[in-house]
Amino acid sequence: MPSERSLHLLSIAGGTAIDSLNALIVARREQPGSLDGRRISIDVLDRDAEAVAFGSSALAALKEEGGPLAGLDVVLRQVPYDWAQPSRLRSVLDEARAEDARMVGSSEGALFEYGSHEEIVGNLEVLGAGVPSGFAMVGSVTRADAPIQRLHRGSRPATRPHGMEVFRALVQRAGWKVTRVIERPFSDHVALTSPNPRTAMPPAP
Repeated sequence: MPSERSLHLLSIAGGTAIDSLNALIVARREQPGSLDGRRISIDVLDRDAEAVAFGSSALAALKEEGGPLAGLDVVLRQVPYDWAQPSRLRSVLDEARAEDARMVGSSEGALFEYGSHEEIVGNLEVLGAGVPSGFAMVGSVTRADAPIQRLHRGSRPATRPHGMEVFRALVQRAGWKVTRVIERPFSDHVALTSPNPRTAMPPAP
């Protein structure tokens, strides 16, 4: 049995899951021993099997002797997922709750940058109803300032420039709040928490 609660990372449209792998590398470097004895699961909710396979290969290399994740009990799996149908999240959340796992979510360069307003709200609502208190969600949001607007007029990139004002309103509508923003040239990095943990479903029996 692990000596600490297991850790469950959810990566929405995470592709290679490099965001999750980097998070584990940084956590181990900055807080030595914090991951030892834990069972760590990375669920990559993505339709791109090739990208997830690359992430699995990267994880295997990182776990080799002398690697930054050597000796850790980390597994990575693909969960086929379309963020337009967020109900698929529920089964993943059920598994994590059944293990009484600590959970963290991420969506870097994905849902908050490419998803519609309704898709962002829908995913956050399902998460808010199924995660335990203490859950945090991090991701990136395309800026809506003048340079980005010019870029969209000139090249029509696929990202949706929500901007922080609109994004905050969407987050609030879903019952969450933005707790941190790191400004970047094209996208802002954000951290979100649910202010209403009482709405979370109880752990599965």
